[in-house]
Amino acid sequence: RTAFGIGAAELDTIVAWVRESGIRWGMDETHRQHMELPPTRENSWRAGLDSLLLGYALAPRGPELVAGISPAAGVSAGDGPLLGNLAWFVETLYRHLRSLAQPAAPAVWAKRLLELVDQFMSPDESDPIALDRLRAVVTELNDWQQLSGFSGELEGPALRWLIERRFDRGGAGFGFLGGGVTVCAMLPMRSIPFRVIGLLGLDHGAFPRRATPLSFDLMAAAPRRGDPSPREDDRYLFLETLVSARDALHLSYVGQSVR
Repeated sequence: RTAFGIGAAELDTIVAWVRESGIRWGMDETHRQHMELPPTRENSWRAGLDSLLLGYALAPRGPELVAGISPAAGVSAGDGPLLGNLAWFVETLYRHLRSLAQPAAPAVWAKRLLELVDQFMSPDESDPIALDRLRAVVTELNDWQQLSGFSGELEGPALRWLIERRFDRGGAGFGFLGGGVTVCAMLPMRSIPFRVIGLLGLDHGAFPRRATPLSFDLMAAAPRRGDPSPREDDRYLFLETLVSARDALHLSYVGQSVR
């Protein structure tokens, strides 16, 4: 809705237009014929939009027929932007429906679906993590085709099964970017921004870790630059966490033992 410039307060006006113009279902007679039904144009979106657009163009005039089309009432001269956005939405929707009805290679499907996501899902009203996850699943179609060597075409139901199966695998396939609350260990090089980050177990003596070298550890006896250091690693992880937290950083430690 937002992607096509239609506000929430304008939905009631659109519903009234749909009722006034007699729109029921189907884009046009061709769409109905593809569904093995009589190729009639009446009460379709095409007929309804023609009626609404004619009503807007002839707003000051009477309801006489023009080229066999009855202009819809209830459309004023100031409704032009909203009516144009509605026609844009309907035309774009059915254009994609016609495209999605055609079998295609996985790479072509990926291009179609990414275009669909970009046009119909506005970042302002959608979950950015969910959008990134959806785009990641669609992009995997390209990788899947290259790895499998599949050169054929997929029907829509087969593609839907593949995508649903990918989502059914849950957050395991997406790791800590699966959305929601993620509980995980601290790992380096994952300084990806998050709104809220909580660190547990920052007890005295536990974080940062203290090295306890063995008596025969020659590296501990003569340390050099670049040698692994758990304490330095933990300090670097803490710095990454500070940089990654956007809104809040929650630090937790045991101040007094329950015993």
